[in-house]
Amino acid sequence: MANSINAIVRVALDPLVDDRVFPGAAPPNTPTPYIAYQRVGGADSDTLDGISTTRNARMQVAVWSTSCEASTVLMDQAMAALCGDAIKGKPIGEPVDAYEEATKLYGSRLDISIWYST
Repeated sequence: MANSINAIVRVALDPLVDDRVFPGAAPPNTPTPYIAYQRVGGADSDTLDGISTTRNARMQVAVWSTSCEASTVLMDQAMAALCGDAIKGKPIGEPVDAYEEATKLYGSRLDISIWYST
């Protein structure tokens, strides 16, 4: 498995949206559906011996589509990919729905805690 948190997230989510997974935000005019993600914190993993090779990242995942239902389904798939047996991420709460008037896109956002080795 990839060992950077960005690679872990991309490898898990790319198949869901034909490789339209982006750190931060999608480029303008990206076809839907797509997924954007960013690291928004994480748990401290320092030990008495220094920085651990096991790290934690709180990853915010946002899915975007042309309908609310499609975004809900895509978020369920993203949760399964990141919280299943391979990665074992833990959702922090439940997804939050969104609508972006400027783009007429429906979204769903969720923070997921992921432990990984570097």
